Amino acid sequence: MATARIKNLLGIAQKGGFVVSGSNLILMETAKKGKKAGELVLIAADALTPTGEDLAAACRGKGLAVRRAPLDKNELGLAIGKSQRGYVMIKDKGIAGRIIALLEEMEESRP
Repeated sequence: MATARIKNLLGIAQKGGFVVSGSNLILMETAKKGKKAGELVLIAADALTPTGEDLAAACRGKGLAVRRAPLDKNELGLAIGKSQRGYVMIKDKGIAGRIIALLEEMEESRP
């Protein structure tokens, strides 16, 4: 249930123009000077690579929340209406906060 709500929030963020997807574009966004790049970076469950570790470290260094999504690359891409995506940045504080809350609820409910 929470996974479906996360997918819905990702779709809303994409329609609102609050999504940056793909490791290169996210790194470019975090490199911009003078403004905060985003609020949250989601990493697909099957996407962690050495490049992903570098991306996560760079994003954390810029003050962004980095979380593992309960979605694989295909599901993450489909949620934003694109092909497979391993990394997605949410730039809206409200949507990012709601996704983080849902992820925390999912962690608490695990046995």
